[in-house]
Amino acid sequence: MKKILNALFLTLLAVFTFSSCSDVPAPYDILGEGDVPGLTGDGTKENPYNIATASLKQDGSVAWVQGYIVGSADGASLADGSKFEAPFVGASNILIADDVNEKDYKKCIPVQLVAGTDLRAQLNLVDNAANLGQVVIIKGTLENYFKQAGVKAPTAAVLNGKEIGDGGEPTPGNVTITENQPYSASFASDLAGFTVENKVSEGLTGDVWYYSSKYTAATSSSYNGTTNVPAEGWFLSPVLDMTAISKATLTFEHSSYKEGKPEELMLKIRQENATDWTDLVISNYSNGRDNHVTTTVDLTDFASKKAQIAFVYKNEAGGSDNTWYIYNLKVAAGEGGGETPDDDPFGLDTSNPKSTFSADFEEITAINQNYSLEGWINKSIQASNVWQTGIYNNIDKYIKATPYNVAANETMEVWFITPAFTVSTANKFTFDCAGANWQADMTLKVFFLQKDANGVVTKNEVTVAQIPTSGTNFEWVRDINVDLSSYNGKVGFIGFQYAVVSTGVNKNLPTYQIDNVKYVGGGGETPGTESVIFTETFGETLSTGSTEKFAIADFEEWTNGVGLVFSTTDPSKKIEIRRTKTISNCVWLPAKNIYGFKIENINTTGYRDLVLSYKILPNTLASSGVKANQANINVKCGEQMMTIPSVELTSTSEYKEVELTGIPEGITSIEFISTENNLVGFRLDDITLKGKK
Repeated sequence: MKKILNALFLTLLAVFTFSSCSDVPAPYDILGEGDVPGLTGDGTKENPYNIATASLKQDGSVAWVQGYIVGSADGASLADGSKFEAPFVGASNILIADDVNEKDYKKCIPVQLVAGTDLRAQLNLVDNAANLGQVVIIKGTLENYFKQAGVKAPTAAVLNGKEIGDGGEPTPGNVTITENQPYSASFASDLAGFTVENKVSEGLTGDVWYYSSKYTAATSSSYNGTTNVPAEGWFLSPVLDMTAISKATLTFEHSSYKEGKPEELMLKIRQENATDWTDLVISNYSNGRDNHVTTTVDLTDFASKKAQIAFVYKNEAGGSDNTWYIYNLKVAAGEGGGETPDDDPFGLDTSNPKSTFSADFEEITAINQNYSLEGWINKSIQASNVWQTGIYNNIDKYIKATPYNVAANETMEVWFITPAFTVSTANKFTFDCAGANWQADMTLKVFFLQKDANGVVTKNEVTVAQIPTSGTNFEWVRDINVDLSSYNGKVGFIGFQYAVVSTGVNKNLPTYQIDNVKYVGGGGETPGTESVIFTETFGETLSTGSTEKFAIADFEEWTNGVGLVFSTTDPSKKIEIRRTKTISNCVWLPAKNIYGFKIENINTTGYRDLVLSYKILPNTLASSGVKANQANINVKCGEQMMTIPSVELTSTSEYKEVELTGIPEGITSIEFISTENNLVGFRLDDITLKGKK
């Protein structure tokens, strides 16, 4: 009861606070710097809501709101994408606030600017930087936008005393398309002014079509959280005013959880206010959520008219229970769907450029799966194949591109694209590459991709002579360097483009593989000469006699000669140095002992591309049903636990050499740690750390 009374008190206090102010600003008055709209208002044009009141009244009603234009958002969230200073790159919205100096997105209201409208053309900060700091009065629907209180589908505004729009009720409305003004919609943060009509939705907990923040797409599904049910939903565009153009093309990016079927995933069009819809052909469907495809549709029959398109999802009883994702679309003048200069077929995100990154693909667990890595793009442009996973000999993991199951004479084009990054002379870009079954028209090219504030993507090919084009199948070329010196200071992406014309034969497929993609320290240098930082072989081997054993703390015949410190975490001191005349000197890691042997005081200053190697030998090959495996001993470099490939050991007399790459730079310690799966006992020898300067 006490909590209820407290809540009532706070509610009454809020009502009193927001209803007791006076001083109503006159219609269209532009407030001076530092002035804050002081009234709650009543939501009319003459007495608009301020930001505080509009934030509370998120009930889907239509109202006028007043605030300072303080920024815009670029990306899927305000937390990551809010920008309060020029240059601005997000034209689809503005942020308004009660304080002209506001820099906290939580105290702002995001306002949607629908593509193709006068409001977007005259209010967005990309094209109208002088609007920053100006007071705007805007009419729209008060509802959640960017996951917080917002204004959506605005139809009218007043800026600097100038009327914009018509002041009518927010509806999907018309968007105008001209020769120089295409219509683009991205569903990365919301449904972008599209409307949803449920035809069959009984058994669902929400709409058939909805915005998915997880997949940043307009999404349709028949799944209700427990099972799939029959469902049909229509995803309707605004009315497209194409009266000024004679030819038109629709391009959209999409994918589906399963192989798309034309009777379940459909596209339709109708003339404005017509009853009948015309089916449009979707020429290519996705076969997996990560397999984004771009479809082009000729709309010329509806050019010179006003028309509306609909994406239709239908899952009947016994259907495939698919899920459809629409990421973005564009309608432009022209025919054939040729890529217009400002197309972004990849969905590039420049909002959070990285300084360094790497991908070694060691997380791969199965072969021939469509590869996905957060922040990276795996995208088919022609045919539906994307980069897939590969594993060789249970150790080497990579991604590969092949025209498997691509029809004869069909061109395949697929891209693998890094996250956005800022080019710096302190870093360099390298990767490993292998090829096989060479074909004359088979290519792997490297591009530096840039996306400007208007969404224009520029593809600049970077010549990389080391990419193999012939020779031994599947032979790796390591540490291929990509020269980015001419782009220093620029934000961009590296795109790997694989292309080939399929023969239709699924044998000896023309293949490219890539691995160890890195943008890390070492830029501006030529590949350094690898040198040994230290080697430890544990002294001279006995020529006669039996086994000798030494506690780590008592052993004095270390061979590294560089002042390293050796120790063990084993309180029983069973981890020790052993030497015999039949097996070379070694560190002994006994069975059922979960402690470690540690080397400290390692100086790796100035070294990069560190490589650790060591030899391992089991005492027996199995115990209690557990087989000896090199992964039974963990390796920790600095604070990073390394991934040890699982390899069964088959000899108790010949050491197996293990080599680890991806060692963190600047480490000062290495520790070998016995795991609970060590049931046989292991010997370690010839520990070597190398690096390049």
